[in-house]
Amino acid sequence: MRDIDRPRGGRPRDSDASQRILRATLEIVAENGPARTTIEAVARRAGVGRPTVYRRWPDIAPLVSDAVDMAFAQVGETAGEDDDVATALETLLREKITVLTTTLAGELIRQLAPHIAAEDDLGKALSQAHSHQHATLAPLLERARREGRLNLPSVALAGEAVLGVIYLRLLTEMPPLDPGQAAELAAMAVRPRSGEEPGQEHPCRP
Repeated sequence: MRDIDRPRGGRPRDSDASQRILRATLEIVAENGPARTTIEAVARRAGVGRPTVYRRWPDIAPLVSDAVDMAFAQVGETAGEDDDVATALETLLREKITVLTTTLAGELIRQLAPHIAAEDDLGKALSQAHSHQHATLAPLLERARREGRLNLPSVALAGEAVLGVIYLRLLTEMPPLDPGQAAELAAMAVRPRSGEEPGQEHPCRP
């Protein structure tokens, strides 16, 4: 996300106001959809004047884009380097599923998904967020490939398959994934260590 609190010259802007604006944007998009999200509504909910919003964002599209970036910044970024790759992937996927099913991030996906086909600014924002989520999986999947434990032909395909299941459950009438299903999802992409059966309980699993 660009540095919205660093104007060209002058004093730094109030970062607290920026965070309130972004949070208000997330809430309104999740409640009403992007088409009914306006600068006026965001300013009112954030408790700031419209000029405060316009000094940071010239119109609604870049504001929603930055709000999407903020929402997805919460979604699992790291995993233990010393963990077995399947265990680390399970932990990371559990974090992603938890955030996407318990915060505004999941509702943002539902609201913004139609914009991907339109290839407009909002669709591009969601596509960028997806690319970022894919990038957080890639190091673990690459480790699995090097260890000969990747279940799919490529790292890219494995990442798309894992994220695709999560998004499918978010965007259809099927119930969302439960964080407890992270182990099954990880096993779809990565084989267990030799001598460990798929679905066998890991020592670190709660």
